[in-house]
Amino acid sequence: VQYNLQSAGPTVELLCDTMANVTDNGGSALEAFAAATAIFYEGVEGACISSSFQKDYIDMYMANTSFSGLGCDLDCTSTRQWIYQSCNEFGYFQTTTGTDQPFAGFKFANIETAGKQVCVQGFGIPDSVDYNGPKSNAKGPVANTRYGGRAVEGTNITMPNGNCDPWHALSVVNKTDPFYNSGAGMLHRRKLAF
Repeated sequence: VQYNLQSAGPTVELLCDTMANVTDNGGSALEAFAAATAIFYEGVEGACISSSFQKDYIDMYMANTSFSGLGCDLDCTSTRQWIYQSCNEFGYFQTTTGTDQPFAGFKFANIETAGKQVCVQGFGIPDSVDYNGPKSNAKGPVANTRYGGRAVEGTNITMPNGNCDPWHALSVVNKTDPFYNSGAGMLHRRKLAF
């Protein structure tokens, strides 16, 4: 969802339609996921999807400590920096623990595995440290008190949220805001054109 319509990959609509078609015809959640994943590998002979948390996530993304400069578009190498913020300030980790979503059958992607283990393994937090997520104080998450929560003070700040942005509910501009619909189909990382 995050990069919908920004790259040559399949659209969210295609992936959702593919999964819905499988489940509407009696297929399981796993079969629906497999059908959607197969779209990414169409025409690739002998494609095999690796499933090693260490190799495919920690080593591939977290070991890279460099940062791409302006103009890197979708080739940016800022994953480690984003995860650092998630581990220490925001706590934004995708899980499959909700009931009203297509991946409910994948119980392994919970906050313990999707969040804590990424932080512990990605940044080498030793067992002697009791890591319990983003920093908080008496007022709640430190990120809210540091950055102002929904009452951000500042000028010339653009918060490009739209109805296709998976993070819109966390922003100052979200579906409760009158400007929300003006970003129809817009994502938070899409380039702004003025």
